[in-house]
Amino acid sequence: MSDEPKTPQQAPVNLPKISPARRIGIGLAVVALPVAAAVGLWEFKQRDDASNDELERGYKYDDAAMRQIDPTLIGYAQVAQIQTGMQKPTCISLGTDGKLYVAGKELVKVLDLTGKELRSFAITGEATAVAADASGRVYVGLRDHVEVFSADGTRTATWSSLGPTSHISSIALSKDRVYVADSGQRFGRALVYALDGSSAGEIGKADQKAGIPGIITPSSHMDVAVAADGNIWVANPGRHQLELYTPTGELLRSFGQSGNAIDQFLGCCNPSDFALLSDGRIVTAEKGVPRVKVFKDDGHFQNVVATPDSFGDNRAGLDLAADPAGRILILEPGTTTIRVFAAK
Repeated sequence: MSDEPKTPQQAPVNLPKISPARRIGIGLAVVALPVAAAVGLWEFKQRDDASNDELERGYKYDDAAMRQIDPTLIGYAQVAQIQTGMQKPTCISLGTDGKLYVAGKELVKVLDLTGKELRSFAITGEATAVAADASGRVYVGLRDHVEVFSADGTRTATWSSLGPTSHISSIALSKDRVYVADSGQRFGRALVYALDGSSAGEIGKADQKAGIPGIITPSSHMDVAVAADGNIWVANPGRHQLELYTPTGELLRSFGQSGNAIDQFLGCCNPSDFALLSDGRIVTAEKGVPRVKVFKDDGHFQNVVATPDSFGDNRAGLDLAADPAGRILILEPGTTTIRVFAAK
């Protein structure tokens, strides 16, 4: 007989029997849970601007105080209005052809700077971003993908979808690149494309070694623009900053900080939109308590364009454009009119 200890045998475990019907139910639940989670995430990210601004309610600031702007800081006045003649305009852009592009539900209009309609064409769905090049070629963001139209409104290309949780909130053009802001994820993306729609990289992705913090987009607001020297400005609303990159993605500098002061960006996630003046200055817009301001390109606050009282109780994000004369064009959500402001 061996002296080695015996390994005790485990008593058999009597598992409860599971009926075939119950097995099917468990299997369906296993499948349904991730599907439900995916649907929930999709629904969460498809919220409109009004529900995006629910995020602002978690920030306690004196709304009345925010609306009081020192008159000496206001450097602009409204000088005109442009009637779009559209039921629901959602975004505007000044094309490199000098025309004003207004896009919205199932329609894009091209106007001159007096507001005269030059042409229009139909789109399928609601535009979330628009841009046009010197030839009049138009790039339209339709939430999860980009469609390209010739100057006469013929659709010439449909780019691949960025996914069901994507939200294209801005498009900017250089001579050979298209920059697309996707604010649909909690970490926003500034995607780079060749003119044919093929991927050419990403700007602003977190890279600790390169000193790039990464873009945070708590709500569906993020903007991108090409400066006159070819460098790229990108909004990082969750960090309350604007960041300047080279076309190859090197971070050059950034500015902005969170706060209620007039030279700061308030709330959960601002600036929600910005535009570049021809001299390099930057016009910013905030949601929550809507303020439109001008900064020098080194980040120093200059003056106010429009105060919160200009927009009543509208908390949603504004869309901005700037013309060569330095006028600032503001589209307020829920209205059909573009307001034009000029320096005093």
